[in-house]
Amino acid sequence: MKIAAIAKVIKDRGSCRLYRVHGSDDLETKFYIGTNSEIYSLEGFPKPWSEAEVMTMLGIEKKKWEDVIYTAYDCNTITDVCGLNLEDAVQNEVECKTSYINLNIGGALLMGLTDPDEKTIDFIAASRLVPVMDEIKKSDYINYCLRHTTSGSRYYVIRDGMIVRAALLPINLSGNLLETLQKMVNMARETARLCKTEDKKAE
Repeated sequence: MKIAAIAKVIKDRGSCRLYRVHGSDDLETKFYIGTNSEIYSLEGFPKPWSEAEVMTMLGIEKKKWEDVIYTAYDCNTITDVCGLNLEDAVQNEVECKTSYINLNIGGALLMGLTDPDEKTIDFIAASRLVPVMDEIKKSDYINYCLRHTTSGSRYYVIRDGMIVRAALLPINLSGNLLETLQKMVNMARETARLCKTEDKKAE
């Protein structure tokens, strides 16, 4: 886990959320940090209890920190961290596959995740994977698992073996963007048809 990369995500979003998850016996507290769209585990890092400690851990200067909206949450269970279940394993989760086709929209790279039957696809921002990129590159046991909140919203957890390293909300592709993508698919089909015709004429 790269703290500097987490700090960049937080500065880009202008938001910092610290999640303190208290154990049932209140002897152990797990810490997570992120924004309203992504959460990263702080396992193995110092436990920041105050806003000042968070700012110091992230290495963000006080002047730049003024542009960040900071909120701390105390959660009673790992199964409900502001609506997300961060347990290492959940019964109804779906292990997804990374798509061989990604999107680049406005300079932002989006990584595709499909269900096992390749009937649905979501996209997550590749830049939000940077904090856990070391784990992704080094581990042979990285999984991307689809889960749902109690309200039915989709989100993904990134697991290294059976350990949840991060949770991310997918990018919502809708409206004009989907229409543009469909138009590009139609154009690609037409281009392929023309290429076949031109190749036959050239024979």
